[in-house]
Amino acid sequence: SYEVFPNPNNGTFTLKIKNHSPGHITLRLQNALNLMIFEDKDLEISSGFIKTYKLNLLPPGIYILTLEDNEGKSNIKMIVK
Repeated sequence: SYEVFPNPNNGTFTLKIKNHSPGHITLRLQNALNLMIFEDKDLEISSGFIKTYKLNLLPPGIYILTLEDNEGKSNIKMIVK
């Protein structure tokens, strides 16, 4: 399962992944116009993972975090204030 907190945030957020099979994931952050803002490729996951991202220059708005692994994609809506 995936969790992003805090949400809403100021551009600094933590991604927590638990109960995930070992492998790699890619994280992509897109804005409301579907433009890619940030990408973190080939993150190695064992059973769990936690990482804090500091993207403090993001303008306020709604963003979509896409997490992609060998099992598919998951989208999380994130709000930056």
